[in-house]
Amino acid sequence: MENMKKNKEYEYLISKGHHLVKIDDKVLVIDTGSPLSFSIAGDFNSIEINESVYEMKKNIAQIGGNALNELIGVKIDGFIGVDILNKIGGVRFDKIGKTVTFISGSDFSNSVRVPIRLFSALGMYFIGFTAGGQDINAILDTGAHVSYIHPELARFGDPDGNIVDYNPIYGDIETTKVKLPVTIGSQTQEISMAIMTPNISKQLSMLGFKAILGINEIQWDKMSIDIRNNELVYGQSQK
Repeated sequence: MENMKKNKEYEYLISKGHHLVKIDDKVLVIDTGSPLSFSIAGDFNSIEINESVYEMKKNIAQIGGNALNELIGVKIDGFIGVDILNKIGGVRFDKIGKTVTFISGSDFSNSVRVPIRLFSALGMYFIGFTAGGQDINAILDTGAHVSYIHPELARFGDPDGNIVDYNPIYGDIETTKVKLPVTIGSQTQEISMAIMTPNISKQLSMLGFKAILGINEIQWDKMSIDIRNNELVYGQSQK
């Protein structure tokens, strides 16, 4: 008989809009915006998930430090990126049960299903949606606590204040936000998005992307990033 490994439920934490999982004594960012999984603490090179052990790369980019911990609000030990999620097949978030399960598929009803695709050149997943009546492709980034939109699409939105953000690659980011109608799958909602800085928008446009979509602005109680079946599934509980 085939040895079936149990899909465990792990503690789910949300801190300042960042989606974290606690595995043993490690607090990790679940980050589909990172092609690689890596440790920041430097005292571990692997992580066990569902009774399987996965490699955690070295932090060669020296991402971390006080700026990142301050942004996230807690001390972070590492990032779980696309490489591990690809091997597992997906991840589910449950805000109500406060759990994270590393598994493909979804078992909740009243859900919206949206195709996602792997952009192999970056090692990240992208998703298509409509913003301001324009069909665009966006990087699906669970590690982003703020969603970003290209400046040329910001004209379809209404001013929504300013924001100061931090990115491990680009450093401090100061920009403005707009609120605009966004259709993701079958659901349309007003989403607040920060306007990309010129260097970010230029680099992403060269790759065909006009946005970075985080998961904070989407209305959901349960969400599955089902890599094995190439779809994002999200829904809200019935009131």
